[in-house]
Amino acid sequence: MLEIIHALAPKASLYFAAGNDSAAQMASNIVALRAAGCQIIVDDITYDDESPFQDGVISRAVQEVSSSGILYFSSARNSGSLKHRTSGTWEGDFRDGGPAGAQFGAAGPNSRMHMFAKGVILNTVVRADKEDRVDLFWSDPLGRSSNGYDLFVINNKGQVVRSATTSHTGRQDPYQSIDKLHAGESIAIVKVGGAEDRFIHLDTGRAVLRYGTNGNVRGHNASEAENAFSIAAIRVPRPPTPFGWAETSFL
Repeated sequence: MLEIIHALAPKASLYFAAGNDSAAQMASNIVALRAAGCQIIVDDITYDDESPFQDGVISRAVQEVSSSGILYFSSARNSGSLKHRTSGTWEGDFRDGGPAGAQFGAAGPNSRMHMFAKGVILNTVVRADKEDRVDLFWSDPLGRSSNGYDLFVINNKGQVVRSATTSHTGRQDPYQSIDKLHAGESIAIVKVGGAEDRFIHLDTGRAVLRYGTNGNVRGHNASEAENAFSIAAIRVPRPPTPFGWAETSFL
């Protein structure tokens, strides 16, 4: 990225700070770059647990530097879209799909299945690679979730092969995650008995879901700070040709 910027602005002074040590370290480095005199900051990093509903530590750092006039540019994740039938996101209100079956017993009694579409409680993974995963968020406050939502991955025999069932007692983030996902598997979301209905956000990285929605960009990549910008990628033809809006195709 610095090489590209140098090619565009060869007289600019360039600085670098790591962004992948931890979310807290990235936030600290954002503030440090401003202190070093940087006027423009660019990143292409997303942390798996960055909430789509509330600003986390990185988003707050972006807000801080942006409020002082720094321009902040971040990637729009380049992880598929509903328009091109490559969505790996499902976002919307919890929809009751009936009682959870015996294979979801970890969720406890009176638990309810989420319905992705009419009559559909298992969302099939159409495409995935070895780096894809599943992250589930719901609209409770960070650090204060008392509503439990459990996450399950099911194989083509209907068997649960991976799950995330962390309890939520009012001191946890509204978040569950599973770090492996394969094509042909399916995803299920279960509302734990007694939990209230919430707006939910399911993210599978760059996998493709049979039932997907818009809404892939989240966390600091989608900052609402006045001087922050979320930048999408476009395909560059080979050999390259001059950029023209009518000629572009978003990923």
